[in-house]
Amino acid sequence: MGSPTPVKVKMLQRVRRKPATLIHWTHTESEMDLNKNRSYLVTVTTELGETETLSVSARNEEKAEELAIDLVGRRMVGLRGVFCRSVTVKEDSLGKGR
Repeated sequence: MGSPTPVKVKMLQRVRRKPATLIHWTHTESEMDLNKNRSYLVTVTTELGETETLSVSARNEEKAEELAIDLVGRRMVGLRGVFCRSVTVKEDSLGKGR
């Protein structure tokens, strides 16, 4: 056996485990709505100038935008900003999130 050696541990703060683009978020008002959802790519820009594209399932573009704004506001996508300055929604024709 060897002698114990001091080890330096570096703590990382505000690190998300996977990019938000790899997470597929779903907006649903009831279980029956799951079959009616479509895939969207929602690009948000925060008040700090951070830009992120989220993969979202929702009934329509309005609900997809609503979900993205809510996720940013609750700091669930790893951005420092909490207010969306701009939001762009487009249908994910490849169904990347599914």
